[in-house]
Formats: sequence, C-alpha cells, structure tokens
Amino acid sequence: MRKVISIGLGLVILVALVATTGVQPARAAGTVTNCTEAGLLAALAGGGTVTFACGGPATITLTATITIAADTVIDATGQTVTLSGNNAVQVLSVSSGRTLTLRNLTIQSGATPNGGGLANNGGTVTIVNSNFNGNTATGNGGGIYNNVGTVTVVNSTFASNSAVGGGGIFNNGGTVNLANVTLSGNTATTSGGNGGGVNNSSGTANVKNTIIAGNAAPGGAANPDVSGNFSSLGYNLIGDGTGSSGFTVTGDQVGAPSLGTLTGSPAYFPLNAGSLGINAGNPAGCTDFSNAVLTTDQRGAGFPRPRSGRCDVGAFESQANAAPVATS
Repeated sequence: MRKVISIGLGLVILVALVATTGVQPARAAGTVTNCTEAGLLAALAGGGTVTFACGGPATITLTATITIAADTVIDATGQTVTLSGNNAVQVLSVSSGRTLTLRNLTIQSGATPNGGGLANNGGTVTIVNSNFNGNTATGNGGGIYNNVGTVTVVNSTFASNSAVGGGGIFNNGGTVNLANVTLSGNTATTSGGNGGGVNNSSGTANVKNTIIAGNAAPGGAANPDVSGNFSSLGYNLIGDGTGSSGFTVTGDQVGAPSLGTLTGSPAYFPLNAGSLGINAGNPAGCTDFSNAVLTTDQRGAGFPRPRSGRCDVGAFESQANAAPVATS
C-alpha cells in the first residue's frame, strides 16, 4: 500500500495514525529547526505557514507522501531546502478544496503513478521561485499532475522530470497558469506519450513570458515540448510547438532558447549571451496572475527583473546589460 501522511487531521485521527503506522505527527505549526521528515511533519500538522531555520542546506527525505488536508504555506525563503521522495514516494498531494503555496523550495525525486512531485486533486496550488527536478510518474505528470484543480507557477524551473505524458506538467480538466517559468530537459517516456514539457490533456493552460523548450518525447515523437490547446498571453519561447495550438500571440517565438547548465538551488537555467529569451518579455512588464509586477527572477533578492530594457523570458533574468534581442 502506498504510504500517505495527511496534514490537517483532528487529534483523534492523528493518534490513530500513530497507532496504525508508527508515524509521529504533532500539532506545532511554525518554523522547522529539526530539518528532518519528523520535524517537517510536526510543523505542518494543522496547516498554516511553515518556515525553516536549518542552519545550512537541508534535504528532507520522505518515507511517505505528505497529503495537504488544510490550507498551508511552505516557505523556504532564505534557506536551501529540498523535499525528496527518494525515488520511492510521491512528495506532495493536495486534497480537494485546500490551498498550498510553495516558495523557494526544491521538489525532487518523487515517484508515483501520477504526479511524482505533486498531485493536485481539486485544490489550489501556487508555486513561486521553486524547482521541480527529477520527479517521475509511471502515468502522467512527472513534476505535477493537476486533476480538476488550479495550479499557478511563477518564476520557477522544471527539469529532468519524466512521465508517459506531460513530463513536466500534466493538466487533466483543471487550470494551469504559467508566468516566467522555464521547462527544459523533461521527457514523455513511452510510445504514444506527448508533451515532454507540458501536456494540456483537457482544461485551460494560460502561459506568458515562459520558456518550454529542449524537452523530449520518445523516438522523436512530434510533440516533445507541448501537447494540447493553450491560451497564450504572449511573449513565450517554445522550442517545438508541434502538437499544440495557441502560441501565435504578440511576442511568442519558436526556437532554441540557448540555455546554460542547470545550477543553483532552487536550480535554474541561465540564459546564454544572445539567447532569444533575453529582453524578449512583455515590454509592459512581466507580471504574475494577480498582475503584480515581478521585481526579481527565481533567485530572489539581488537579482532584479528587468535588469535592462525588457524583462527576460523564463525564470532567469540576465544581469548583464545586454541589448534587446526581440523586436516585437
């Protein structure tokens, strides 16, 4: 049986969980100082805002999926925190009607049938300044599987995730919003799999100022980067748009973005000099889906956006005074 730890249960159920599984949850939402699975679960119990004071880089390896059953914010700003499924369990699952916000986190090495990094089952998920890396699904959605919920991703990177369909993100009847996101190096793994980057099987996918390029589908399949119908809000850079529709709005480009090597934590792809993504974002400013202007890139404070001219496309903002590349 797949192991799942549910956050937000009543005390009686928590006691029963201890008795039946040996897991030791507690109700003490706040700052995680014991940066282990037990310490994280104790802070998460009951929901609320959870922060970290780990005293250095920390990888929290999970032995069971964390199910979000109460409204929760997990914020690792100022810290270097990775939540790992250890290639054995799904990292996060969000219950219907619940909200989850992730900030400045790495979600890594999750493994499950659908949504190795995160499965959203009718909830509302917001992801900011984060990275989904090396998550796998034997079904769909290596990084994220969105099932009739809403997922909004801003200033974040998806790399080396894999699944049958939607190696990075798979949308099943919900809404996916992407603003200044970079998805590269993700894979749809088997014959018939589509959308190594993003597969919008059904529902709505709104995309702006985003790079989806350098992903793969098996045997050179026709839809390596994107599959399905998309609602472009402009200024996207798509490596190969075959198998999709919608990327014909002002500022949309098709081509190789010229990305550097994945680096940093949460990890990001730099834009090489001369990249099509440099100064190619919306000239009115890059914004999230509440229309708030993005003032930094994925790295946060010290990395202003825009640096010169227009903002760059994707999660990374070049800090060089590069001349604009895009003219539209």
